[in-house]
Amino acid sequence: MYRNKAKVTLAELDRHIVAAPLFSSLRHFSEGQGFKQWTGDDSKALMKVFLPAITGLVPNGMVRAVAAFLEFCYLICCSEISEDALKWIEKVLITFQKELLAIMFF
Repeated sequence: MYRNKAKVTLAELDRHIVAAPLFSSLRHFSEGQGFKQWTGDDSKALMKVFLPAITGLVPNGMVRAVAAFLEFCYLICCSEISEDALKWIEKVLITFQKELLAIMFF
């Protein structure tokens, strides 16, 4: 039962990714997320369309957890991190952990 639901959800996720609007600074994934070879640039580009693509497909807590995770990833990739940025990173990490725990024990 869960396997079929997961397949349906992944297929719907692919449709959402393919349907992402075309913008000059946004990569278009015409085949969804299912292509064979990924680069770091592909992963970064997919991160830009992934959050809107999962909205409505997964529980809201999972969307919030993914949003916090993506924000954390962006923040830690900065070449310089200030004290204020460190505080923000810690806040985002705490948010991610809370949301993750909430969906794990729901």
